[in-house]
Amino acid sequence: MNPDAFSTLMLLGTARLKEPPAAPFPVLEKAWAALDWSRQPETAALSGCALRAAAIGAGWIPPSGFAEEAPCEPETRSMAPDAAALILRRILEGEAPECLEEWLTLCLKRNFIVHPRDLPPLFDRAVRSREIRPVIATVAGNRGAWLARREDLEDLLPAPLPSGPLEAPPDDETWENGILPERAFWLQAVRRTHPARAAAALAAAWPQESGDNRLAFLNVIGDSPTDEELPLLESTAMKDRRREVRQQARNALMSRPDSAFVKRAFDRAAVLLRLEKQQSGPCLVLELPEKFDPAWKEDGIEEKPPAGLKSIGAKAFHALQLISLVPLSLWTAHFGVDAAGLLKLNRDPDTARVILLGWLNAAQANPEPESAGALALHLAGLDRWPHDGPPPVPLLLRLISGLPDKAASAVVLAAESGILKQGAAGQLINASRFPVPTEDVADWMAVILAWLKSQPWLGYQSASIRQLAQRFPLAGLPQALRVLSHEPTLGSLAETFANVLEFRQQLHASFQPSPPRDQPA
Repeated sequence: MNPDAFSTLMLLGTARLKEPPAAPFPVLEKAWAALDWSRQPETAALSGCALRAAAIGAGWIPPSGFAEEAPCEPETRSMAPDAAALILRRILEGEAPECLEEWLTLCLKRNFIVHPRDLPPLFDRAVRSREIRPVIATVAGNRGAWLARREDLEDLLPAPLPSGPLEAPPDDETWENGILPERAFWLQAVRRTHPARAAAALAAAWPQESGDNRLAFLNVIGDSPTDEELPLLESTAMKDRRREVRQQARNALMSRPDSAFVKRAFDRAAVLLRLEKQQSGPCLVLELPEKFDPAWKEDGIEEKPPAGLKSIGAKAFHALQLISLVPLSLWTAHFGVDAAGLLKLNRDPDTARVILLGWLNAAQANPEPESAGALALHLAGLDRWPHDGPPPVPLLLRLISGLPDKAASAVVLAAESGILKQGAAGQLINASRFPVPTEDVADWMAVILAWLKSQPWLGYQSASIRQLAQRFPLAGLPQALRVLSHEPTLGSLAETFANVLEFRQQLHASFQPSPPRDQPA
């Protein structure tokens, strides 16, 4: 619910006070006018709190003459079938809570609305889950909107599924006086429609922002900085006193190969890496830099290796950092090969590890779709994970985040049967979130059954197996259930997995039209 002006003041503080807030109750107007908001705003705010608390404690006389509330407008859409409504009640009662979003999405696609009796528990779920509120607002129908107005719950159902690009707010009030989530949303919205305006607002506010705020705003920029934001990233954010802010600014700049930062980084690294013809074929050779250039520090390159990187000498550490700032797409263009070919060229026994670590760092900061798949498959097929490399599961998740589902599935299955088989089995398939391709259901079931029988990972519990069952395609549910039915015994996790698959089948069947009464079902 939207706070009143006085509550907003108490949240933001008097330093951002533009004008005194109005008295919260008419009975306080005389005492409120005596408060000195101009010279002693802190004292006035505290006195206002005391006055407000006294007025609430003393009670109030309810106003008379309430206008009769307008009735609910008639519904223009049909209610969900009774069978689907029963499925929804089972979900809301806790039988399969992970299926709620799937039910709502299906209800929306079929242009149904929920039954009136299901609105209160559905509103309770909206309180706990902001992500599904727009969908709930749409399937709640006219009665849901009427009930939300009547119970002062309109903030829970803000707008039924907005379509098209977000419009920029009419003024900068939210940016100037909002709390951090509101300001981040404002920045996100305005960047889409008025990038110059958003960049100017961020640059003007940057010196006064806290480190947490600066980091939050850079997270909004993410890996898609606009042309107008490049000067702030280059000249200011890269020199920030907070390490996390500098790192996030570097990651953002690496997503722009045309930026001055990336061009500068490539010019430095290109003189170190060359393609050399050897008897066994072409091979990448790395020449370590002779000395550390102090100018490198401006781009975040450190002179001394950290304590946890003792296995790499100082010169190799400098080369690793220089390579880490260059997107892989520049190397493939430079050597005239694709990503898979580039990885095959990296076979020099003395420097291959340093080069690969640099590429891994670059891909972790800025995974490029044209090279991420080849790099992920290369890592999945290794016999041993690179020493001192990033943790395998988070890196592989980062690499597959932008891949098509089929390509991501190939990486996950290759990693589960390869580099992750010993010591990290099940972690990548569980941590990933993309839908399982229908043609890969058999391979996924083979991997899943292997875990469910051995249970090698103690963290793989009921909630995880339920979420995994949600990712299987509807067309693949019969095949997955057939595989499970052929098992002589099933453990508790396998039964949970099968129960969710069966529940999802029932959910989709409940939305199918019933056959005419004169025909057999």
